[in-house]
Amino acid sequence: MKKRIGAGLTAMMILLAGCSGNSARQAGSSDDSQQVTLEFMSNLGQHSLTELQKIAAGFERENPGIAVDISSQGADFEALMKAKMASGDLPDLWTTHGWSVERYGDLLTPLNDRPWFGGIKETFKPIIADDKGQVYVLPMTIAQDGMMTNKTVLEKSGVDIDKIETWTDFLDACEKIKSSGFTPIGMWGKDPRSFASFLNNLSMPLYITSPSHDDSRALEEGTFDWQKWTLIAGMLTELKAKGYLNEDVLTATEESVDQAIAKNEVAFKFRGGIKSILEFNPEADLGIAPLPAYYSDDRPFFVGGEGTAIGVWKDSAHREQAIRFVDYLAKPDNVKRLAEVEVNVAGFTDVNSDMGMLTDDLNKYAKVPINGYFDRSYLPGGMWSIMQQVGSGLVSGQMTPDDAVQTMRSNAVRLRSQND
Repeated sequence: MKKRIGAGLTAMMILLAGCSGNSARQAGSSDDSQQVTLEFMSNLGQHSLTELQKIAAGFERENPGIAVDISSQGADFEALMKAKMASGDLPDLWTTHGWSVERYGDLLTPLNDRPWFGGIKETFKPIIADDKGQVYVLPMTIAQDGMMTNKTVLEKSGVDIDKIETWTDFLDACEKIKSSGFTPIGMWGKDPRSFASFLNNLSMPLYITSPSHDDSRALEEGTFDWQKWTLIAGMLTELKAKGYLNEDVLTATEESVDQAIAKNEVAFKFRGGIKSILEFNPEADLGIAPLPAYYSDDRPFFVGGEGTAIGVWKDSAHREQAIRFVDYLAKPDNVKRLAEVEVNVAGFTDVNSDMGMLTDDLNKYAKVPINGYFDRSYLPGGMWSIMQQVGSGLVSGQMTPDDAVQTMRSNAVRLRSQND
């Protein structure tokens, strides 16, 4: 389903005050004899951001006339990008967070002519190509998300991860973990994407992948019965009510959750990687597992799509320099560096990234299906931030599942009308 961002975003332009001083940029390229600074906005986590900044430093040494200013807006990134789109004042480069075609395709520079294009994994090209086969991003990494696990906690709790096939199995495992004195799930309210990821990923088995409960067409056509959303909302509130979430869930940061996992206090997390956990405890025994199915006619799955994918604004005043930087990022050694920091699959056939302790698990689950992200495929653009609001409201108790239904329904209608 192609989603086109309309002009109804003007109200969000107030977010731009102080965010950019380049409102008069025009298309073209600058003289290399003058210092050029490329603005690169992203939603990157700290480890990815730091590694890309290090790679950019190498580029700057080879290209002394070009500086690269890479920043991360975290949870605010999507809203800021929408505001910049409304104003026509975009950064030179940005991460496309799964929307390189549907949201950003008309704004990005086609990259099929780049020397690295042929090396993109063929199985991944359909995810980042439009209906004419045009690709607009450098796909440095491919996201493959499931449940991150602490194997020590699971073993001490008597939980066999490969026997968790359905949501009922997962709840039984959580009860065993809690009864053994551990916290089943770590989430962090300081970044509401933690909650949104849960809602987004577990929506797939509820509304898409089960043959007996497939609402994909209704979602695509805008006729979905939003009352069904009470099911996924109730799953999140149930986890809180049963004490399966960390007690400080509303004030926790990802760092504090990772510290608890590193101390063998928490069993699962639904968002993020293992890098920072291992920094707290290099001996932590960690893994990755598929997400559970919900209905009996379905099976466990991973979700996936664009990982760190980077595009160049087609109207950038420094487009030539930005493309030169993208070509530098595409070097196999640079792709490998980022993939290994993210513990993600590289987007290129000639790059074999070391997945560390996750390698055995990923090989074991090699035949488990990888589904696309729910919001990117079935919701109008902008619903990701709404799910952040809904998730926070549900966990804090400020929203009931029925409140969540009303919020999701009204915003889906509003955003669909804007995008169409």
